[in-house]
Amino acid sequence: MPIGVARQHNFPFRLTLAGLFVGFGCLKASYMVVTLAGQRDSALWLLLILSGLLLTIVAYALRLWRHDFILTTGRCNIALFDSRRNRKGLYEFADVLRDHTILYLRAQYAGVDPTQPAAPQLARLEWLHQVGVLNKTQLEKLKTRLLGKFYGSENVPGNEFGLAPSVN
Repeated sequence: MPIGVARQHNFPFRLTLAGLFVGFGCLKASYMVVTLAGQRDSALWLLLILSGLLLTIVAYALRLWRHDFILTTGRCNIALFDSRRNRKGLYEFADVLRDHTILYLRAQYAGVDPTQPAAPQLARLEWLHQVGVLNKTQLEKLKTRLLGKFYGSENVPGNEFGLAPSVN
């Protein structure tokens, strides 16, 4: 299919590890505030600094933690922001885009002209079938229209004498 859909989740793993490390430091500083009466002021300052650092790491990690909705085409990938609120709209957009792409490719490339050479037209029809624009029935119908006979039906009475019925 010319248009595909994928979802990607980017999770800031290293920042999570750093946050856990600083979080354990906060727990150690909290323990020091409770147990060491003589060093309570310095332990409170340490707890305050480590808590601020932890909040900064968490805020930055949440900023980097994102979900992408990726539209894949034959030539590129387009990443769009994905959230629960807009997920249904993104899938609807992808379906509409896929439908428009199929209609465009059919209108642009699925036309056949029996007066022109058949080989390039057959290759083009096979390509449209491979990318999912034409199904098997449509492909056979267009081949029949192009070649002027029942394409692929060798058992038609009269075919051995070149008298097979025409569909044009």
